[in-house]
Amino acid sequence: MSTKHLLLFLLFSTLTACGLPAQPARPAVTASTASAVPTSTASTIALATSTLVSSPTFTATPAPTRTATRWPKITSTPTQIPPTKTPTITPTSVPIVAAPPGLIYSDSEGQWQVAANGRPTLIITGTNSLLSPNGQMAIKSPDCCNCVCDEGYQLVDLNTGKSRKLPFDYRVIEWSPDSRYIYYITNGNSEKLSDVWRWDVATGEKRNLTHTPDRDEGWWLYTWPQRPDTLVFYSTEGFLDGEGWIGFLTIVKTDGTGYKVVSNNGITSPAAFSPDGRTIAYVTYETLKHATYEESVAVPWYYRVGAEPQRFPWQNFGLAQFKTMNFSSPAWSPDGQKIAWWIRGEKTDGNTDGIGIFDLTLGRAVLLNDFVGEQAEGWNSIDWSPDGKRILFFGGRESGNRYGEFGVWAGNVDGTHLRRLIATDNVWNACRWIWRPDGQWLAFQCDDTNVGSGIWLAELDTGKLLKTNLPDDAQIRGWVSPQP
Repeated sequence: MSTKHLLLFLLFSTLTACGLPAQPARPAVTASTASAVPTSTASTIALATSTLVSSPTFTATPAPTRTATRWPKITSTPTQIPPTKTPTITPTSVPIVAAPPGLIYSDSEGQWQVAANGRPTLIITGTNSLLSPNGQMAIKSPDCCNCVCDEGYQLVDLNTGKSRKLPFDYRVIEWSPDSRYIYYITNGNSEKLSDVWRWDVATGEKRNLTHTPDRDEGWWLYTWPQRPDTLVFYSTEGFLDGEGWIGFLTIVKTDGTGYKVVSNNGITSPAAFSPDGRTIAYVTYETLKHATYEESVAVPWYYRVGAEPQRFPWQNFGLAQFKTMNFSSPAWSPDGQKIAWWIRGEKTDGNTDGIGIFDLTLGRAVLLNDFVGEQAEGWNSIDWSPDGKRILFFGGRESGNRYGEFGVWAGNVDGTHLRRLIATDNVWNACRWIWRPDGQWLAFQCDDTNVGSGIWLAELDTGKLLKTNLPDDAQIRGWVSPQP
């Protein structure tokens, strides 16, 4: 496989050097705004009048209620749309504005939420704290050097400020959607592999949900908000060997029943969960044997809970002319009617690299050609706007015989108005982003020499960039509809 195509299947690491383990991108949480901004901090981040938001009230996108009931058996010619030559706006000499209401961020002093009046409100002093979905509690990392402490991880009540030590160690941790439980994966060792556990916040009861002495549950753990009785993770027989995959897709119910290893092969990129709580899309490597050689192909699959896994029938979307198609990084649209993947197709008259957007109801595909991309640490490289009208991704565009113009690209799902919002010098995705609930603006930050430090804002309709006046070490955590 050539260097330019290795980017397509790059997997990211999942651990941080200190504090809570890095988690894949999660839905934004609703944070508490009960605490006041400390006097010593307020003077350093005093806000000017914002020119970005005309109203402090946003309407969150409703949760989708349906998805396609079957994969369509339609063979049609896919729409292939090359990127337009829209000029890229780079973040130089842009206006500095106040951070918009509802933005959640962290800095060296803790985690904050910008209130409806434009003032940051301190949520908790722990920079790496994991907030509960109801915004009433937080798991706080030890505040010490080199992650060696006696105090351990603390559960903090954000209303009273009281805390208690968590009675367990863990590799990965996650809140239940209703904030009643904490799910975690234990730290395995050479003598005992890890398991998935549940801890009851109210009673303190601990329960092993997997009991798999011969399997290791890995470094990943997901709750599925639309299916709150199910946990998803990746398990292995023994320890993960690190050979380009992240384990076998595995599920278990939150009461400890229904343990199932779903995939027959190792997963090559993080799976995606449908918004209706029915289907998981994922990719595995498989070896195709030809007369004179063998080749590895990244094959797309889908699993409907309660049924057996099935190959995703990409040929039925007008792609039958491709002899092979490699897939990576699936991403569902908010209504569950479309799914996007990074793809690389091979046919007799040439190859196609880019993103394929598959309409599951119409049986049609839109191909954003001549792109190659990869996945950042804990963040998706393909993302949908909350209203499902736009798609966002990190990648580079082919020019001649090489790839360039790397950065964050955005466009309509029909392939129109495709532009590079953010230009980066780094070919690896060093950017993180979060959508405003209405999908019109994007907050982002990039660890890249071509982009200034701190948190930036991008308007999706125009590509306009603005710089917030938040501290340079501010890190994006979420963006919610602020309370008036």
